[in-house]
Amino acid sequence: MEDDERLRRRQDDQWHIGKTIDAGHILTTAILVMSAFWFISDLNTRIAVVEAKSGAQDKIVDEIRGDIKEIKRLLWEINGNGGDRAT
Repeated sequence: MEDDERLRRRQDDQWHIGKTIDAGHILTTAILVMSAFWFISDLNTRIAVVEAKSGAQDKIVDEIRGDIKEIKRLLWEINGNGGDRAT
């Protein structure tokens, strides 16, 4: 009798996998999959927005570089002409 009790306790304590699937498991898995798709979709949208902003910023930087080159050219002209006038 005591051996049967020990055997039953040992069998109950062992880890096992049942052959049934509960509706809760299916529902939880479906919610996790939908959440992952939603997250990835939102992430793609955010990346697209950042790329668009980066492209606009690149245009602005190019315009500023052009303006700086023009200012440098004008300063060289003024400096060169100013030196001619003084002499």
